[in-house]
Amino acid sequence: MEVTKHRREAPRFPIGAHRQAAEAPQPQFAQPVNIQGAAPAPEMAGQAQQQQLSRKERWKQERKAAKQEKAEEKQRQKEAKRMAAAKVQVDKLVQQMRENPIPGQAATDYAGMRPTETFSDKGEYLERVILTQIQDEWQARELLTEVRTFMHHAEIFDKAIQDFRFRQQNVPVYIEDVLHQQVSEDVTELLQNESVKFSNAAYGEQIKNTYKALDVKVFGYLTREQEEQATTRSMRKGEAAQAYRQAIEQRMQQDHIGRNEAARRYAEDALRQKRPVTLRKLEEQRKAHRGEKSFQRMEEGFQSVTYANVDIQRAHPGAPTLNWDTASDLAAEYIRDATKNISYQMRVPNCQIMNLILDAGRFKTQMETNSTKGALNLDMRKQFTKASFGVDPETLPPDQFEIYGYASHGDLVKESQANSEVGQGVGQYGQVVVTLKKDSMRNRTTMLIGDSLSARSDARVNWVDQPDLHAVTVKSRLALIDSAYEHHLRKAADPNHETDLEDLLRDAQASYAELQYHGGVRVEDIESVTLIADYIAEDGVEVEREMPQELVDRLKALGIRAKIVKEGREHEL
Repeated sequence: MEVTKHRREAPRFPIGAHRQAAEAPQPQFAQPVNIQGAAPAPEMAGQAQQQQLSRKERWKQERKAAKQEKAEEKQRQKEAKRMAAAKVQVDKLVQQMRENPIPGQAATDYAGMRPTETFSDKGEYLERVILTQIQDEWQARELLTEVRTFMHHAEIFDKAIQDFRFRQQNVPVYIEDVLHQQVSEDVTELLQNESVKFSNAAYGEQIKNTYKALDVKVFGYLTREQEEQATTRSMRKGEAAQAYRQAIEQRMQQDHIGRNEAARRYAEDALRQKRPVTLRKLEEQRKAHRGEKSFQRMEEGFQSVTYANVDIQRAHPGAPTLNWDTASDLAAEYIRDATKNISYQMRVPNCQIMNLILDAGRFKTQMETNSTKGALNLDMRKQFTKASFGVDPETLPPDQFEIYGYASHGDLVKESQANSEVGQGVGQYGQVVVTLKKDSMRNRTTMLIGDSLSARSDARVNWVDQPDLHAVTVKSRLALIDSAYEHHLRKAADPNHETDLEDLLRDAQASYAELQYHGGVRVEDIESVTLIADYIAEDGVEVEREMPQELVDRLKALGIRAKIVKEGREHEL
């Protein structure tokens, strides 16, 4: 091949560019490298090597690997059986130690493994702080809900830690000191494995962090003074803690309930004792009322006792002359006899409103709803609250006002009839009857014979089981004193003589026996809900003939009886 040589010509630069070309950086060329043959990747080498193995060699390797895997699996099963047998042994020992503790033998003392202060104790302490230091009921209820959730998890953890410590510490001691045997390697290994597993779960850190956060939240609502009181030893572990536990145990025995339910009821009562500040001055208000000029003027105007004496003397010549106190004693005897078996009730307009009450979890006051099926006059209601219970209604939270209901004989078939004095008086309030639990309401219910809306100046309520003439509206006193005297004579002639609420309302010419519920009325206070399908409605009011199945199911799920009064009979739904 012929090679042609070419002469390279010098490059031509523009004027002034020679120096730039000389100073410009010269290009660098890579140095030659030795290039060797590239080796295959390890995995590829393995495949290539495997391809070069004979079929027999491959079979030997596979068999060896399978044999090794089988041996390892057999060993694992053996270890698992060994640990399972050790667990069975330890479980039996634990059961034996707990069911048959040996006096004086610490190894069988399960209670002794309980920590000196459990997380349940810490939750109980926060509960006491909330109940005794936080005055706002709504705030207290919100915090109690969180504390109860924490205590549920705390109980689980406390039991787990107690069981863990009992196994870890007492089982080896029991084997050596009681059974006089040597602790086997299997048992030792099992306990070690359980210890590692328990530690890795980090239950303690989780519950500890939850408690710290809750503690900060609760104490964030306290003043400095409340905080100092809450952190005293008495509040944490001393007399207050002991009194709390005794109260819970007493409730458990009296009501035949578990500890959690007893604690819940205790808290509910504590909250309600805060809430009815309206009841604290009840006796003072009643005593003061007798000396008020308004009361004296009312008595002078109506002269109930004076005219009652005239009526009684006319019907029974020679009868003793009554004064206010003796007339009140007669009235009290009659009212007690007529109301001794009363049912505590409320009326709800319809099933739709009943569903809303279940949604809220409680009945709301007129101050909250700004509505009523009766006469709505919130100013007069506030005046009655102030006069009867001695509180400032302008500073009282709306949800802490009393809630109004009525007393009934409890016979809802009778109450649904047109000639029922009870039914006529309360029928305007709706066709759904809510019957409340007596045990829940008795100690926080007051009563007035007649309508309290206009009774702020002439009457004062009294406890439901302590009726007197003072708790009867002035319009009903004269007729009631007359009837009370007749009742007294009949009872003296026949000790078995009985009367009921229908007679009382008829004799007193009162529309109803009004009950005032204090401390709120919650869903858990409800015993039964009854639809009066035989309801005699006002014009334009649609009557419900059946209770919706959805409402029936909701009530039953809450442990509330659902009933209906239809065609003169009462049925359970």
